Amino acid sequence: MFVAAVAIFCGIIAFEVALTSLYWYEARVEIAAFCAGGVESVTVDGKPLGPADDLVARIVAPRRLWGHHSHPTQTLRARLKGANGTLDLALGRDSDDPHEYWLFYPHYSVTRYYEVGHVFTDRLDRF
Repeated sequence: MFVAAVAIFCGIIAFEVALTSLYWYEARVEIAAFCAGGVESVTVDGKPLGPADDLVARIVAPRRLWGHHSHPTQTLRARLKGANGTLDLALGRDSDDPHEYWLFYPHYSVTRYYEVGHVFTDRLDRF
């Protein structure tokens, strides 16, 4: 009985990890596909960012960090406009490194609260 309970518990955890990984992967694919269509402008908290090719390139290929002991603080809302419409993202400034941002994809509930990667830039310092 104990072995069956442990197997069920481990199965539930494995399923949750697999599902979260699937949403993480889908979010990154959707972000990359949107940006591949061309980004015309980027606004952060409603204010135009100006030329943002470098930031868009970092958003398309965010870094995945393991064993991170900091957390996001101030959240910036970024809106990318392009040929494919608009894409809303959230960038949470890291508590330890002010040039590191936790990238969230609000389209899915999982990636609204769990980051899809980390973006390093000083372009958002004025926000």
